[in-house]
Amino acid sequence: MKRLFASVLATVLLAAICNLSQFFPAPTVVAPTSPAPTTPPVDTSVPLPTATTEIISTATTEFTFTPSVPPTLTPTDTLAPTATPATPTITPTTMDANCRFGPGTTYLSVGGLRVGEIAPILGTNADHTWWQIQTPRELPGNLCWIRYTVVTASGDLSLVPVVPTPGGLVTDVHITAGGPVIHGTCGGPNPTSFSLSITTNGPATVVWHLQIFNGDNSVRNTTADSSLVFASYSTQTFDPGGSYHTDCGSFYIKGIVTSPNNKSSRADWSVVSP
Repeated sequence: MKRLFASVLATVLLAAICNLSQFFPAPTVVAPTSPAPTTPPVDTSVPLPTATTEIISTATTEFTFTPSVPPTLTPTDTLAPTATPATPTITPTTMDANCRFGPGTTYLSVGGLRVGEIAPILGTNADHTWWQIQTPRELPGNLCWIRYTVVTASGDLSLVPVVPTPGGLVTDVHITAGGPVIHGTCGGPNPTSFSLSITTNGPATVVWHLQIFNGDNSVRNTTADSSLVFASYSTQTFDPGGSYHTDCGSFYIKGIVTSPNNKSSRADWSVVSP
């Protein structure tokens, strides 16, 4: 009896297991697979050489470039010498040389160059017979001229420019009255004479006039312009217009030069009753 029961129970369990397998199929076993090999990334910015690529370096390959900074000299560098024109100069040949205000003996001597002294040549006249210089003892700007025959010139004389010839200038004006005190008669004409001297340092045409004042600086009289020609440096002294009549009092006169430059002189006088 027990055996029959055990046999029936086994049959029932087997049938139950078969029925459950319809709903829960057996799991599928998947064989493990190896991961696919990875290829390292390739740098495409530079082409990879192939087996046939060759890199050849030759000794004749040259590269040139332009430097952005000018090259500097090292102690071993040398510069090619460049020719520089010699500065034109003069020196007296045998004796001290006069230096005149202008290019000619009609101009006053205003300086000189001693034997052994050297001066740069600053200019020349149109026919190149006089050199313009500044002597070593003069202030800058005080120029004078030396005759080419009394000096020895050196240097590149083609560099010397032709400069204008200066005209003579009035260097002094002096006027005098008949006397500082004239004894006369008040209310009557009292004549006074004058003397005018004008000095130039070269040829010039001088324009001048007179002006007479009372003692309080009010103007009594002014003459018209007059001209005086100087062919050379010199002094000319003359009566500028005869006697001048005044009453008693204090007066003064001025001799005034307006060309070629401005210069003047003054003289005072007075008329008193004896």
